[in-house]
Amino acid sequence: MRRLRIILGVVLVAIACTLAFGIGHMNGFRAELETVSERDRLQVSFVEARRELEVLRQRVADLMVEEQIDEELGSRYRESVKSFETRIVGLEEQLRFYRSLMVPGADRLGLRIERLDLRRTADEGTLRYKLLLTQVDEKKHRVVQGKVTLNLVGIRNGETLVLPLNEVAELSEYPMVYRFRYFQDFPGLLELPEGFDPRAIEVVAEARGAGGRLERSFEWRVEEG
Repeated sequence: MRRLRIILGVVLVAIACTLAFGIGHMNGFRAELETVSERDRLQVSFVEARRELEVLRQRVADLMVEEQIDEELGSRYRESVKSFETRIVGLEEQLRFYRSLMVPGADRLGLRIERLDLRRTADEGTLRYKLLLTQVDEKKHRVVQGKVTLNLVGIRNGETLVLPLNEVAELSEYPMVYRFRYFQDFPGLLELPEGFDPRAIEVVAEARGAGGRLERSFEWRVEEG
């Protein structure tokens, strides 16, 4: 009986160990399955999150492009408006000019030294000039003709210096000859001598016949080209 009990105890212990091992193995397998399932679920969530992130990134990129386009269009619109405003101002000035020729005042009749413009060029020291002569006649515009000269007045080495236009510009003839009924302009380029500090430009127009002599001094003022 004692031996039987020992054998029975050994068998029971073996069975208990086998059951414990099986239960442990089953629990481990179940835990592994749950871990694999959780990993797969996380992988799916990660892929979806990355896809959503790419969509958001693309949306941000599209918004940035739209913002750049809007900014560029706005800049072009502002430049167009500014250009049109400048053009309108120029047209209004031309309209006033032509009206002054057609409907003059009593104190503005005859030959006039109307305007002298100076503008910068890409070459430093070289300027673009344009002289405008007009004639205002209350009744009938007759042809006027004569000669016109320009003198640059400035300072060099502390002394006043007067330079005729033909010394600083290439001219086919000098004095310049004019002949017109309403207006005539004289465009060209002039190059300032080194060390010369300009202060003014004196214009002298001499008309044939009874037109006489007309003088006008312009302050040295250079505009951007």
